[in-house]
Amino acid sequence: MLTKIIRDPEISEFLQKFQKLEKLVKNYPGVENKITFRDALLRFSQINAFVKGNFPLIEDLYSLRNVFSHKNRGIYIAKINNIALKKLDKIISELKNPPTVISRFGCKVFQTDVNNDITQVMKVMHDRIYTQVPVWDRSKLVGVFSYTSFFEWLIERKEIENEPAFTKKVFSDINAKYLNSPAVNFQFIPERMSIYEIPPIFEKETRQSRRLDCLLITRNGKRNEKVTGIITSWDLGEII
Repeated sequence: MLTKIIRDPEISEFLQKFQKLEKLVKNYPGVENKITFRDALLRFSQINAFVKGNFPLIEDLYSLRNVFSHKNRGIYIAKINNIALKKLDKIISELKNPPTVISRFGCKVFQTDVNNDITQVMKVMHDRIYTQVPVWDRSKLVGVFSYTSFFEWLIERKEIENEPAFTKKVFSDINAKYLNSPAVNFQFIPERMSIYEIPPIFEKETRQSRRLDCLLITRNGKRNEKVTGIITSWDLGEII
């Protein structure tokens, strides 16, 4: 006599939710849809800090899904822990509606104009512990002034003068190369970008032996748009 298998409703709920998770993972930009879920998850973890941090948990849920998706295996486990359902809900919610960079790092960014006094800006940087300051010429971003900019200038002047004096008064007096130096690496990102995409950007630059000084947030991630927020490596602790 054959025994009819009665599936627990919570197991069916779990399988339905995991299917949603699988679609979210495989349909994410930069992840191929036709590869296996685990391969897709590995690729996703390289571009998303939340997935990377929760990779072991998602793998466990995937193993559980494989058990319950086969009736001949599922009959040996009568129940599914409610914790698994809650964890799955949390992961799905975070991937569908991740915090955006503007929601977490949007702020009034301290910026300056080419006609502003350099010494005064440096004093504000020192007092408020600012490391990078965007410099504008009307609606055009000239570059970013940082401590690296200053020391790069100082070293270069030292090769010319025995005792270099910082005689420049306003930012328009500075050679623009110091505000766009390869030593000061900054990029632009759109306001709607997920905060979980930020750590991989810094990690990629590190792997290529480049230091990323900051990410400037603008509406669409374009250079000459209004800067609405800034992210430095010091801010990564708030994400991961």
